[in-house]
Amino acid sequence: MTPSDHAANDKGWRRLSRRERQREELMLDWYGEDDGPREIEAHQAPSEQLGQVLNRVFHDLNMDDKVLLRKIIDNWPQLVGAEIACHTAPEIIQRDTLLVAISDASWRFRLQSQLRYLGQKLAEFTDGEVRSVKLVTGGRSATSRI
Repeated sequence: MTPSDHAANDKGWRRLSRRERQREELMLDWYGEDDGPREIEAHQAPSEQLGQVLNRVFHDLNMDDKVLLRKIIDNWPQLVGAEIACHTAPEIIQRDTLLVAISDASWRFRLQSQLRYLGQKLAEFTDGEVRSVKLVTGGRSATSRI
């Protein structure tokens, strides 16, 4: 294979795999030298912009919820107030519900009456992605952050 042949078969950023090379050789044999390159190009996957690929990967990895949770954690004291923030910690987002770890049952009792208000405040802050709050008594991971 000459350098010009290789440049013609190069994908621009990487070399062809053995399987891709075999497929292209087969298509050139089948369609001929004139129509073969057009057929090969027609069977290639369309190119995607990097932003589209990253959005799909983030969505597949459920990164949207992780980014949103990080945003909530960073703004937690402003959202709920300093006193409540000292005894609570956002843990995880499940569907449209934020699970919040609380330090003990007495704080659960105090916050139970404010759940609707907290849910409305979070819905406003997250543009409706989080609509409700569920309180959970903190386990090992929660008590280390509270």
